[in-house]
Amino acid sequence: MKHEKMLKNMCGYGLTATDKKAICKARGFPANYASSPDLLQHVFLSDAGVKKALAQLDEKECVLLNLMLFLKREVDITFFSRIYPAMGANSWGITFNRKYKIVFDNVRKNLIRCGILIFDETLERLLDEKTILERQRFLFPPEFAHHLPPSIAAKEIENPKIILPPENILQKKMAEILSAAPEAGAESKTDAESETIKGRLHIKDGVLLMDNTKFTEKQLQSWNTSLWVNNIQIPKQSDSLPLGRLLDFFLSRMDANQWFHSLSLIPLFETVFADGDLPDPVSDFLETLCEKGWRRGCLAKTTAGKTFYYRSNKNDTINSGLQPGDYLTAMDENTFAVDLNLVRYKSLEIIARACRMQVTGGRLTGKIDFIRLSRCMGKIEQEPDFLWLHKHLAGIKDTTALIKKRRNKTIIHENVMTAKISDLTLKIIIEKKFAATGKLISLNDEFIVFPPDLLPEIQKLTKKAGHVIKKANSVKGY
Repeated sequence: MKHEKMLKNMCGYGLTATDKKAICKARGFPANYASSPDLLQHVFLSDAGVKKALAQLDEKECVLLNLMLFLKREVDITFFSRIYPAMGANSWGITFNRKYKIVFDNVRKNLIRCGILIFDETLERLLDEKTILERQRFLFPPEFAHHLPPSIAAKEIENPKIILPPENILQKKMAEILSAAPEAGAESKTDAESETIKGRLHIKDGVLLMDNTKFTEKQLQSWNTSLWVNNIQIPKQSDSLPLGRLLDFFLSRMDANQWFHSLSLIPLFETVFADGDLPDPVSDFLETLCEKGWRRGCLAKTTAGKTFYYRSNKNDTINSGLQPGDYLTAMDENTFAVDLNLVRYKSLEIIARACRMQVTGGRLTGKIDFIRLSRCMGKIEQEPDFLWLHKHLAGIKDTTALIKKRRNKTIIHENVMTAKISDLTLKIIIEKKFAATGKLISLNDEFIVFPPDLLPEIQKLTKKAGHVIKKANSVKGY
């Protein structure tokens, strides 16, 4: 349901006269806007009065709206029972409307009449027998997100002294690239926990991969966060929210210089796990959670007095002060080496996008690749890592100059093959099989193009799938 339509319907017939007057007062709109649905709709998504209205929320209401932002979808009235208890929550035989009317009354008073929530009915089918309250859907407008304060109480600490964990888990993970790739399904040599969560780093056809997809910093951090929360005894909940991504989201809404105490997570966990049983005492559970997050490198840690504070460690705290020259070494005019003990993970992602990677003499090396660089140069040419390579490798200067010369020009490719695949399932199978190689390109509709060396493998895959191969002869003059 589009929120513009939700807003129009809400202003048109969803709000009572009292609701509209309260919204105008809370947001500072002119009083006469309460009698004009069009005017109210026009100004509702503006910034006017939003910050003031959000300042009236209590801790759990703030957590709940942040949770709605995380979900990126509308929610029904039961969602709000996390902070506004329903009537006879554990009783049988009570009607939906009677059970959740008190919840809706609180939502109306504290959120709708503050002008920070929109709602509308959804008709799931033509003859929907559900009550209006069951069909009601609610949304916190994304336009208000930048006004919503983080829901984790934080403290600013000047010149914090970062406490390093006993070992750098992600640095050990990088060593996987240099080790012999284990057989599919085998336990990782650098992290025994990888047997339950995928994430093997390896190089195939010059492409740095994490499992079967191109390596990214975000993917690496998500893998690490998954292992962190996978080792925590999480309270059971009815809707199984992904705790790893949830924590990443809430921590990302804090400023880089903001630190939190483990007990600051209590409102978040009491809201998210409202229908579950939090361990007792919850303080010990949250301290364990934060300590394990620090040991895995997901959280940074410092002290103020005798108290530990934490924050997200997504900014590569350990290597944050290093320059490209600290972890890149020119080997010849086209080749360079990467120090995996020092390289920032975002830098490795940028380098791997533009270069052909391989392990040489126990070191990770890279060589600029014309095709790969041409696809991403517009996005990375101002990155410090690329500027360093451009300055210290003469071959990259020539390649860059050629790409710029050919940019926006039509190029006729030679020595490539084209195939028409009428079966969509087969086309998807082939695309997935060769996606990581960077050699196969999918065109519109039914066509793919690829170099001749891939033809035998594509033919083999096609025959194995039970399809017939037809060849078209070249036409003279073309």
